[in-house]
Amino acid sequence: MRRTKTWLLVVGLLAAPLAQAELTVGIVAPSSGGAAPLGIGMQQGIDTYFAKINAEGGVNGNQLALKAYDDQYAPLQAAKHTRDLVSDENLLAAVGNVGTPTAAVTIPIYNQGKTLLFGAFTGAGILRRSPPDRYVINYRASYVQETATMVDGLLSAGIQPEEIAFFTQNDSFGDAGYNGAISAMQARGFSNTANLVHGRFTRGTRNIHQGLATIPKRQSHHARSSLLALSGRQQILSVKLVKTYLTRFFLTSRL
Repeated sequence: MRRTKTWLLVVGLLAAPLAQAELTVGIVAPSSGGAAPLGIGMQQGIDTYFAKINAEGGVNGNQLALKAYDDQYAPLQAAKHTRDLVSDENLLAAVGNVGTPTAAVTIPIYNQGKTLLFGAFTGAGILRRSPPDRYVINYRASYVQETATMVDGLLSAGIQPEEIAFFTQNDSFGDAGYNGAISAMQARGFSNTANLVHGRFTRGTRNIHQGLATIPKRQSHHARSSLLALSGRQQILSVKLVKTYLTRFFLTSRL
């Protein structure tokens, strides 16, 4: 009996380092719902790179593991899963989270839990405060940088500022894209931004027709281009509708 206990103790001691030889990072992103392709793509990319690193021996002998939560691109779900993630004592960091509306509610949780959020797939200003949040590190460009480049491209193509319309998601994601573009236009000397056409639609629905219809209804200045701030299926559907009903438009878009 004593020998059995001794062997169990030895096995436990040998297994303990193995149990610790894993570096776990988390991701809270949509793997179901309308924005699922974004979350699934991010998760697959991380998994693929982790598999490569693990096959090469890991990080100083430690294997990388990804712990994924599906927030369905819903802020309440994202907040719940983020609390679960932050409460995991074995978690190293969160990486690759997708979405601006979800980031708006989860960033305070990461900061409060002193947990790193790295490389979130959003360019919103809420992740780019001044001074910066201690536990938020960005990798991608901001929406302000992206929309400024898009505005520059439109103006360089001969489109006048008053000929630009906007079609955005009716939440913090759409706001970020719209405000970034407006700031870029104002920085280039165009001040009459309040009269620009701005159609909107509700996040998570495919019923975007009404919002898109506001663009031709308000074409007193004959808008020729629409800057989109929407995601996934809504973007695909809007492109099809614009191609069908607004044939003289050309589109620029950001996710």
